[in-house]
Amino acid sequence: MNLCDSDWMIDLLGGRDAALRLVGPMLEDGIALSIISVGEVYEGILNGNDAEWNEQRFGELLEQVTVIGLDLPAMRIYGSVRGQLRRTGHLIGENDLLIAATALRHDLTLVTRNRRHFDRVAGLRIHDADVSSGE
Repeated sequence: MNLCDSDWMIDLLGGRDAALRLVGPMLEDGIALSIISVGEVYEGILNGNDAEWNEQRFGELLEQVTVIGLDLPAMRIYGSVRGQLRRTGHLIGENDLLIAATALRHDLTLVTRNRRHFDRVAGLRIHDADVSSGE
């Protein structure tokens, strides 16, 4: 199973072709979303245009995915990865660290365009589709 980052989820909600082609089929096979990504998507929805309509669409999408919360093993992974990145001077944002820890904890492949940050996390599998296109 794949763990979808908020960038692709936002594009899917926006009906962008690249997201419909990449993430759309994954919905049929089963896809997960970190509770952190849920919060990031809600931030955009609640602080953007037409919040009510977008929140309704997101609610419908949430019914099709598995939302994964944080637990103690994920937080242990988070602490380990954060320490490694701090030692090498390559820290990434807290939300990205929590999403990466979730993917590692559940042995999921991360679907993201944010390779600049996530490539720094040792052992994290990133979906190998052409992630440069977010149209």
